[in-house]
Amino acid sequence: MNKITKNYKRGFTLVEVMLAIAIIVLISGLFVSLIIATHGSYYKTYNYNDSTDYCQMYAKVIQDKIQSDRQDGSFSTGSRRYVMNASTCQFCPSGSSTPVVEMPRVLARGGAVPKWVFCISNVEFDDSTGMCDVEITVVDQVYDPGEILYTYNFGFYVPNYQENHKIEVSEGSNTPYTSGSNTVDNYEIVVTRV
Repeated sequence: MNKITKNYKRGFTLVEVMLAIAIIVLISGLFVSLIIATHGSYYKTYNYNDSTDYCQMYAKVIQDKIQSDRQDGSFSTGSRRYVMNASTCQFCPSGSSTPVVEMPRVLARGGAVPKWVFCISNVEFDDSTGMCDVEITVVDQVYDPGEILYTYNFGFYVPNYQENHKIEVSEGSNTPYTSGSNTVDNYEIVVTRV
C-alpha cells in the first residue's frame, strides 16, 4: 500500500513576503513622487496662465487710459502720472489709492497679501511711429518672500495725427518694490501734452 504524505508547506516564505513588500513600497514611492511632480507642474501652469490674464487686463486698462488722455479736451497742458500701486495692487493716478478701473484682487497667505504684485518695469515711447511699449513684471507672493514670476511685454499705437491732441508717454519716478532679496523697478507712466 502506498502512503500518502500530506504537504503542509503552503503559502509564502518570509523572504518572498519581504521581497513583495519592498517592491510595493518602491512602486508606491515612485507613484507618490509622480503625483507631487504633476501637482507642482499643474500649479505653476495655472498660476502663470491666471496671472497672464491679469497682465492682459492691466495692459488694456493702461492702453485705454493713455488713449483717453490723448482725446481728453480738458487735458490741454502739463502731465498726468499713473503708477501700479503695490499695496492695493491697482493701476492708480500717482499719489492716489483710487484705481483708474477697479480690478478684482486675488489674495494669498490667508488673505494677508495680494497673490501677485504687478510693477511697471519699463516704458518706451517712439514719437516717430506712435508706438508705446510697456513691461509689467509679475511678483508671485504665495510664498514669503515673493519671487519674480515673469515680465509681460505689450505695445500699442497712440495716434498723434492731430496737432492739438499730441501726447508723449515716458517713465516717471521709480518706486521699487522689494520682496525678500528681489527688487523690481516700478516706474510711473507720465502722459504729457505737447
